[in-house]
Amino acid sequence: MNTQQQIDRVINEGGDGYSLAGDQADRAAIAALSAEARAFAAEWPPEVLAARKSVWNAEMLALSAKRVTMTPRLMTSIINRLGYGLSDINRAKALHA
Repeated sequence: MNTQQQIDRVINEGGDGYSLAGDQADRAAIAALSAEARAFAAEWPPEVLAARKSVWNAEMLALSAKRVTMTPRLMTSIINRLGYGLSDINRAKALHA
């Protein structure tokens, strides 16, 4: 049993209730998620979204014109080459909606 577990056992009568360590971990996770959301919003302003969306659409139209079947491997290679994917575009669209 580590020190935090011992403290939790004493403070909350057996360790089944409140945990300072758990609370601190939750706060750190929320702060990290908030920082990530701010970084994403800064990277994807509306003009960047529009440019990346048109590049994505051109890529998909080119594949469609060649009648190329989309596979997970092909999608992964496109995402790696462009540096973003459809989920990023959709997330940015929701951000600016």
